[in-house]
Amino acid sequence: MQRAAREGELYKVLTVFGISFPLYYGYYDERERDSRYSEPIPIYPDFIKQPRYTANGLPFVTAMQSVCPHYKGQSPEDGCHTCSHYQSGEEFLGICLHEGNRERQNE
Repeated sequence: MQRAAREGELYKVLTVFGISFPLYYGYYDERERDSRYSEPIPIYPDFIKQPRYTANGLPFVTAMQSVCPHYKGQSPEDGCHTCSHYQSGEEFLGICLHEGNRERQNE
C-alpha cells in the first residue's frame, strides 16, 4: 500500500520550454486543508500572480488558468487550454503565443 503524499513534498519537476518547475503537494485553498477527506495534491504555479517567461519572452500559462483578453476559442470558462494561442508543454503547463502577452524588455 502506498502512503499518502504529505504537504510540501516534491511531486515532480517538469521542464517546459527550457525552464524547470518543481511541483509540490499542497492545497489551493484553506478549506481543502481543513477537510478530513482531502489529501494534498500537486500544486501548479500561479503565473498570473508570478509571471514567468521563456527565453524569448513568451509567458508560461497553466491549462486551467483564467483566460486573458486575447482569448480566442469557444469556451473561455474552460481555461487557457481551449485557446488557439495556447501551446501545450508538459502536463498542464504551456505557453501563450499571442504577441500581446509577450514580455517586452527595454522598449
